Amino acid sequence: RPDVTFGISVLDELGVRKVLGVIAALIPRNYVVLEVKSNCIKTEREEILSRFPASQYRRVAHVAIGAPPTGWVQKFHDGMLQEKQQKLTAEWKLKQAMKPQGDEQKMEVDDTAKDESKAADGVKAEVKEEPGSDEPPKAQLTEEEKKIRFKPQLEPDLNELALGQVMRLCALPDAEEGFDAVTFVWEDEAGAQD
Repeated sequence: RPDVTFGISVLDELGVRKVLGVIAALIPRNYVVLEVKSNCIKTEREEILSRFPASQYRRVAHVAIGAPPTGWVQKFHDGMLQEKQQKLTAEWKLKQAMKPQGDEQKMEVDDTAKDESKAADGVKAEVKEEPGSDEPPKAQLTEEEKKIRFKPQLEPDLNELALGQVMRLCALPDAEEGFDAVTFVWEDEAGAQD
């Protein structure tokens, strides 16, 4: 659970969350319970399951542990490449706008090229540009970037203390807990156990 400090006592005490939890159990719909810590600990999972009677709900656990599938990684890398290409294109446009137009003409910089270059700070193209090229350089992922499978988070889902506590108690879900089905969406059960 994220640390909440809204300055509003009802929200800080998670009163709204508790009310929604009670209402959700009474209104049969499809629900996804995204509780990182609680979904890792068997006793807390069982407590959550007890709110949703098997007579009204089909209770399914989707386990996404281990290495993600290649489709997931490819989509992530495509997004990284697109972002990198946008930065390189902005940098290229700025360079094009700053090229002298003639011997005695002053350089004029397009405002849009300046704005796009601000987004390109810190990105250097490793591509040799041909003189007089009318096309921006093509971005490519480095070997280090190809090894990245998830976007780095500024704020972790669990702080280090909570993560240490969870890892001691962490157990994969199974049908004996009351799930109608347990599916392993990334790796099979043996791979997830490792």
